[in-house]
Amino acid sequence: MNDHDVPEVNRRGFLQTGAVATASALTLGSTGSQAAPAPAKPPVIPRRPLGKTGVDVTILNLGTWQSPGTDRLLRFAYAHGVRYYDTADCYGSEPAIARWLQAMPEVRKEIFLATKDHPRSPRELIPMLDRRLAALQTDYVDLFFMHGFGDKQTLDEAINWVKSREFKEVAERIRKSGKAKFVGFSTHHRNRAQIIEAAAEGGVVDAIMLQYTPGSRRTPR
Repeated sequence: MNDHDVPEVNRRGFLQTGAVATASALTLGSTGSQAAPAPAKPPVIPRRPLGKTGVDVTILNLGTWQSPGTDRLLRFAYAHGVRYYDTADCYGSEPAIARWLQAMPEVRKEIFLATKDHPRSPRELIPMLDRRLAALQTDYVDLFFMHGFGDKQTLDEAINWVKSREFKEVAERIRKSGKAKFVGFSTHHRNRAQIIEAAAEGGVVDAIMLQYTPGSRRTPR
């Protein structure tokens, strides 16, 4: 069955439904035993290629955060077609994702799971990844991000890092280990365009997550 066989969910409809789910989750609390209401016919969310991973991911993902309703929201999003889930060492949502995957192990092969940490050098990536896997209680993640890349480095350090031999070797070790299929970074840096250009030149990074504020426009309509 392809995307044309079933109706696609639009962004506005998903967000409106999600708002209702969030309110319900806050009322009911974060008990993992609460089953999320499943739609009569599971919607299909369109997919797009992610970076140079070669993987098509749903155009909507669930960026998890500390919330009393996280357990329920995870199940709700999955029931409504979301297959990309995002967490980090600082989000406080890894335990909820771990509970979900333990309760529904079949889900792991169906989702694209990304997590993040804050290394100060490439060699810190491997032990940090091990800690993230332990927190998530899974053997692998699909994508491991360096989070807020450039915040703890000077611009020159960040540029040199993504083109360095050390980073290339560490990334290759991670991929070969199977603990993370892909390696990338998220960035909010004011000069992120220069860091992204350097990453393209280095050829090591598989995907990049950018800060983006939809409501902000610097140019007139």
